[in-house]
Amino acid sequence: VGDTAYSCRDNLIMIAGGTGITPFLSLLRHRQDDPNWKHDTSKTQTATTIVYCAKTEDELMYQEELSSLLALEKSSNNKLHVISPSSRNDIVSRVTNILPPSSATKDTLCVICGPPAMEDALSKALASTGHTQILTSTVIASSPSAPAVTKKPSSSTSWLTQNGKLHLVMFAIALILPLAAIALNKGVPSSWPHYEAFPPNAVGFNGAFSIVGFNETNSSGEKVSRYAYRLSDPSVIQYASPWVGYVIHQTLTLWILYRAFRQQPKYATYFRDFNWHMLIVQTFGIVLKYGQQYFFYNGLSETLPLGFGTGTVFLYLVVVMIMYIPVRGLFFGYGKDWSWTNECVTFFRTYHGFFIGTFIINDFWYHPFESTVGHLTGILNDAMLLAQMVIIYTPFHLNKYWCVAMETFVIFHAALIALNRGTVGAVGSFGYAFFFIFVATQMHGLGWSRLIRFMIGLVFVTSIMIVYGLKLQGEDKGWKAMVMEVFLRIPVLEYFTIFFILGYFILAKKIVQCFKGTVAQRVAIGCLITVGTAICFMPLIAIFL
Repeated sequence: VGDTAYSCRDNLIMIAGGTGITPFLSLLRHRQDDPNWKHDTSKTQTATTIVYCAKTEDELMYQEELSSLLALEKSSNNKLHVISPSSRNDIVSRVTNILPPSSATKDTLCVICGPPAMEDALSKALASTGHTQILTSTVIASSPSAPAVTKKPSSSTSWLTQNGKLHLVMFAIALILPLAAIALNKGVPSSWPHYEAFPPNAVGFNGAFSIVGFNETNSSGEKVSRYAYRLSDPSVIQYASPWVGYVIHQTLTLWILYRAFRQQPKYATYFRDFNWHMLIVQTFGIVLKYGQQYFFYNGLSETLPLGFGTGTVFLYLVVVMIMYIPVRGLFFGYGKDWSWTNECVTFFRTYHGFFIGTFIINDFWYHPFESTVGHLTGILNDAMLLAQMVIIYTPFHLNKYWCVAMETFVIFHAALIALNRGTVGAVGSFGYAFFFIFVATQMHGLGWSRLIRFMIGLVFVTSIMIVYGLKLQGEDKGWKAMVMEVFLRIPVLEYFTIFFILGYFILAKKIVQCFKGTVAQRVAIGCLITVGTAICFMPLIAIFL
């Protein structure tokens, strides 16, 4: 830079604030286009560490691309840290914690791009910890031989980003699915509770099919926990039809996701080929599902246990919560600074589409499309998630309000499902349990003030005190039931699963490193993912046995 030569043979540390990430993204993209870098046959390359200070959804939209670009490079020591600091002092504290004094070698270069005050504060802090090579965008821009640094990407007038219209369009399209479910039921929403699904003579689709119904018992007369909406005497084709549709829909979805992932596209405000292909695939899958329902009724629930259907949604929520640890932590904002979670978070941010796509398509084909209020909210939630897969690699895919709406829809769905079968006492076990997770974790990534979050927490506490204190769900639903149902079942299982996955990832990484060769490592990764997913399903399947 200018007349000064800088060396980054050991480490290149890039610290960005907000849109200051733009020049660093350009550098990483250029590396992948440079054959001298991309096809470097040396055993090591400069280790790259990126510390990204981001708060808004527009800034966070670059996170997935950063993770992917770093993963493509040869160095195994590349790291991405995403932080959401609350003040300038907080930035300095968190950055210096991430970068220990041992990182300050003579061949380590630190480049800072952000607001001038942030650059100045970090430059002084890094110098005090022993770093001698520190560059800021101000210094680079003032150099006569350096190109200008563009800090803010140009704005777009695309219909995708104007006035938030896309989320309204997607939600309106999603509403078509529950309306079509009502049409399957002869245009009549089901009763609430769903008395038609209780034996004897339990029926589905408003009398079109004979189903097992609620309160199923085994040959000994004991109640069994199986999904109620299954045909009482399915034929071979009724048994097999949901599997045929599911395999076709799932395979096409994962194939489009894989093709898009291989392209490593930049985020754009317009649809590309993979967006249109995904739209076609999801439309085809929906039409296929409704045709299968009209003629054969059954879902995957005829074969798979009830815990599997619940588990797909449960694990979708777990994956999302892990992805957002650097943004909202896990417990009332606590956990954002857990550096030991960074690699696992990066893994799920990079590959989350494959996990969530698998879980949601399975859930979509698990349930028959009954027109109870509980079913209709579940169908709407699945429709929103299918729409989310269509808008991959667009800024709206990362819109925090749209994402949290899909994530928290389960609060209403779970409560309505309980009321649907006439079990008022189960509302707390599901609705309030997921409401607690929202209060403890999910609402802390929305940028709301402490006052707003306090008020939401107050509403939660007040409502459960009234419901359980006055035993509105039944005489056996008092304080003891509140502790067990609201706090010790679903929330404990959800957070336990998160910590299990975080620990399992560390163990899996060490196991993979024991294998030599790319093929062997990929096989090991596939096996470990399969085993880990199966372990996560086991508690849910056991609960519903």
